[in-house]
Amino acid sequence: MNPRGIEVVAIGQSATYARTVTDDDIARYADLSGDDHPQHVDAAWARKTRFGGRIAHGALLVGYMSAASTRWVRRWLEGRTTQSTVSYGYDRIRFVKPVFPGDTIEVTHEVDTIDTSSGKFVAAVTARNQDGVVVAAPEADDEAALLLERGAEGDELADFVAGDDDAVGGVRHGGGVFAAAAYLAFDGGQEDFH
Repeated sequence: MNPRGIEVVAIGQSATYARTVTDDDIARYADLSGDDHPQHVDAAWARKTRFGGRIAHGALLVGYMSAASTRWVRRWLEGRTTQSTVSYGYDRIRFVKPVFPGDTIEVTHEVDTIDTSSGKFVAAVTARNQDGVVVAAPEADDEAALLLERGAEGDELADFVAGDDDAVGGVRHGGGVFAAAAYLAFDGGQEDFH
């Protein structure tokens, strides 16, 4: 018998994703997202700011966090369970240092809390530059424990993401799309979530 996904998750399991941010990455993200703020796309304008140059979008770093999560799935779940995971988001992400073109960012995704009865777990996620300086990280908040009931969907899930504290059994989660850390759950054997 194939084990439940949560049965193969262990505290301390980790994975990383690293990438050197390029001018092209920033330009492509600005085009894709529509965020063409001059801090990201106008070198002359950005030189006059406190950063002294263009910086990467914070949301680009969130994409790197997602990539680290995917590496974790490949490293620790593939071949060990057929259940897939779904990410319910990140909470209170802070972009604490600027990321410049040429910086190499390494994101670590490490399991730090497991709730086997609900099939949910939380991972600490941190992004550091080539000097080991933290550039982005969620802020831990025990009240932000995301314990969605298996199968939450539709209006119930929309209320949760929107920050309705009464949604999904009254669990507080901090609200917003970046719903401390990465929250993941197993899908209960239903269709895969992406």
